[in-house]
Formats: sequence, structure tokens, C-alpha cells
Amino acid sequence: MGSLACMTIDIRVPPESEIAAFRTAVVEGFSDEAKNDPERIDRFRKAFELDRFLAAYDGDDIVGTFGAFSFDMAVPGGTLPTAGTTIVTVRPTHRRQGILTAMMDRHFSDAAEKGEPLAALWASESSIYGRFGYGMASYMNDVSIESDRGAFRPTVEAPGRVRLIAVDEAKQVIPPIYERVWRERPGSFGRPGPWWEDRWFRDDPEDRGGATAWKYVVHDVEGEYKGYARYRVKLDWGPFPNNEVKLGEIQGVDAASRLALWRYLLDIDLAVKVTCWNQPADLEVPWALVEHRRMGQRRTDGLWVRILDVEKALAGRAYRVPGSLVLGVKDDFRPETSGAYRLEIDQSGAATCSRTDEAAQIFMSMETLGSVYFGGIPVHELANVGLVAGDRSAIDLADLAFGWGVSPFCPEIF
Repeated sequence: MGSLACMTIDIRVPPESEIAAFRTAVVEGFSDEAKNDPERIDRFRKAFELDRFLAAYDGDDIVGTFGAFSFDMAVPGGTLPTAGTTIVTVRPTHRRQGILTAMMDRHFSDAAEKGEPLAALWASESSIYGRFGYGMASYMNDVSIESDRGAFRPTVEAPGRVRLIAVDEAKQVIPPIYERVWRERPGSFGRPGPWWEDRWFRDDPEDRGGATAWKYVVHDVEGEYKGYARYRVKLDWGPFPNNEVKLGEIQGVDAASRLALWRYLLDIDLAVKVTCWNQPADLEVPWALVEHRRMGQRRTDGLWVRILDVEKALAGRAYRVPGSLVLGVKDDFRPETSGAYRLEIDQSGAATCSRTDEAAQIFMSMETLGSVYFGGIPVHELANVGLVAGDRSAIDLADLAFGWGVSPFCPEIF
């Protein structure tokens, strides 16, 4: 852990009276323009957990910001309490003075007190978070396909019907669908009621990027809702209709439901393409297409994960094969977490984990452990570049055990 070079810096929860100043520091930290009218301040209060804010003060000035959400996050085979790290900024004039290190250390301590064995974030700059033990744990695909190249293979079946619904009905039927599916995807999180109302269904005109308001469709099979999609249409009439369908989110209880929704999106009249910036790595649609390569896919990093309590985190997920491993973990940011851990996996995939004095069979950093934790980053890929070391048979066992049948995915930035 580092220490503050500038001893006038004070890290504390900002009082209610300074929420507007805190919001200004957050917005300007991301190079945007802060407009602190009463409506925006009220929305900001509702969108975040104020008692999990941290501000770095230089005198009366807020020069750094930090926040967290209290999530239940899906992990392989279950869910765990997770600190959703967010709104991390440091003013350019105060960088390299230990401010981020101090806020991160406080954040980890607060999360531990709340019983959260994991922390997770979306990295605006990927070079920052590895030194704090966060590892890139999932991929996301930025996808695009021309509508007239969206023909499905004849083997693809999508029973039921897709129905366009108004926002009032969407608020009633979409959250229960999400509740059915989110636990199956490591990296997804349970959305509490206020999250839906204050964030997911919010549709401010200034956030539409020149497109329409959100449109909502549901997939219905014999009266049972199986999935939903949320999208906008970017209108471009030019000499000919050249509209773009901008998909926001699509969820379904099975592949057939998701494909039925994609079929609807590809068939929207007067649209020439469908785009989405965030889709899972194991997206089914390319394989359903007659022309697989017509769906453009650009893979980038998604969620980053930090293991805060190794024993609880490793015992809190399921594994694909039984076995016994002694893992050596090196934590440069919190050295007290470094050490050897015995992982015992039974025939059902359930596990126990405890510290041990035994010699480690496999070695990795805390950052690497975060990368493999969700099961989406194969252990052997990291071993190939020296990020995992040890006995070959132990590496092979870890590769099989940590892998998971569903790609990790987080459906939205937080």
C-alpha cells in the first residue's frame, strides 16, 4: 500500500451538503461538463449509495472521487456479495500523490467490513487497476450486422411471438424475466427495484444520441414471457431509408428466445443494420446466420474482478471437475492476503478453501486469480505467457476446474 505524498489530503465520506460539489468532481473527472440543476442532483442521489462515496479533499477542494454499489453478483454456480467499484477519479493536478491508493485501500476495508469477498469494475483505463489486484475477467463484443445479411440457417427454430410493448407494461414484465436469467451469467448482478426505475428505464432525451426513445419487445411462448430486448432507432432518411437499430440489451431464458428477438431486430422495416456495443463472448447469433462472418465482432475487455477474501471467494463458486489444488497467491497491494490456499473440490463441484503451510503447486498474482475466477479466461492461456506457473498437472487441473460452460458477461456499465 502507498502513502499520501501530500499530507493535506483527507479521505472521507462527503456530507450531504457537498453532494453537488462531489458530482461536479465526478463529471469533470471524466472530461464532461457538470450541470448541477436540482433535477440532476436529485437523480444523482437516487442513482448511488451515498454512504459508499469517498472524496479526497485538499483543503476544501474535492480532488478525487470514489464510489461503490452493493451488488449480489453471479459467480459460477451461485452468487456472492460484491462491491461494484465506480466513479473513480483523481484531478490531474493531484496525480501520483497516493490519492487513488488511499481511496482504494479504504474501499477494500469497507467492502471487507460489509462481508463482500469480491470487488468488480469497468475500467476506463485498463493500465490502472492491475496494480490493485483487479484482473480482466470477461470479454464483451461490439457487434454489427447489415439487416439484409441476417438470414438464419433453416435449422434455427424460434417458436412463439415477439411483441412490441409500451414502457408501462415493460416495467411490469421485464424485471421478472431478468430475475430468471441473471444468475446464470457470471458477472451479471441482481438489479434492485430502485435500479430499474432510476437507471435502467430512465430515458433522458440528452442521452439518446439523436436516436428515438427506448423501445421494448418481449418474446412470448404460449403466454409465458421468455425474453426481452430494449433498443433505439437512429433515423437517417437521406435519399433512401438508412436507419440503424441500436440494441441496448437482450435477455432470454434460452437460446431460442434470444434468437427470436434477434430475428425481430433484423426484420425491422426501413433499417439497414443492427448494432450493439456490449454482447457476450458466446453470442449465438453468428452461428445462426447463413453467412457467419457477416456479423462484425470486435472483442474488448468487459468486467474486471478483484478477490478480496480468497477463502470465501474460492469456496463460494462451483467448479467443473473434482480435485485438490494448493494455490500460491501473491498480492502486492495487500501483502497480508498473499500465501498458499488449499482448494478441495468434491464430485458435485462444491469446494472448500483454507490457508495452508503446504508448498503451492500453482502460482499466480491476485490480478491473475481475478482474471480466471469467473471461468471465462482459460488458465492455460495465462500460463502460456508466464502469468501462471507451477506443476503442469496442477495447471491442467486448474484449467479444467475453473472453466465454466457460460461466458461471463455484465449487461451494463456501472
